[in-house]
Amino acid sequence: MLIQFQVGKTQLQKRRSLTGFTLIEIVIVIVVLSLVAATLLTVMGAISQNVILPFMTQIATGLAEEQFERVIGLRFSQVTDEGPAAFAFPFTDYSYEITVSPVPANLFNDPSMTRYKQVEIEVSHALVGHVNVYTVVTNH
Repeated sequence: MLIQFQVGKTQLQKRRSLTGFTLIEIVIVIVVLSLVAATLLTVMGAISQNVILPFMTQIATGLAEEQFERVIGLRFSQVTDEGPAAFAFPFTDYSYEITVSPVPANLFNDPSMTRYKQVEIEVSHALVGHVNVYTVVTNH
């Protein structure tokens, strides 16, 4: 008759339970976490771009409208080329340029710009690009 008594764990079992993770297991975890992080960064970048760009375009449009109102309020003789110039804080990333040119001849024949001026207001930002506003001013 064979009687076996097993009291506690063997030395091999004790050593295996105290060793922790193997190098391969740690490398696999790091690779999986890197893939998850890369995916999340890509998604977050796309989301932020879809939210931020329209907001920045809206700001550029508002700044262009502000310049439009300012130009409309000037006297005819004061409407001249300006810029490029940067806006004041907090819009220092945006710049504007005002270009005055003769009105196209098919609208009015005034090449000397004594009665009519075509005004282009361009607001620029590195990410947004350009927002342009056109108008015609007159001295009448």
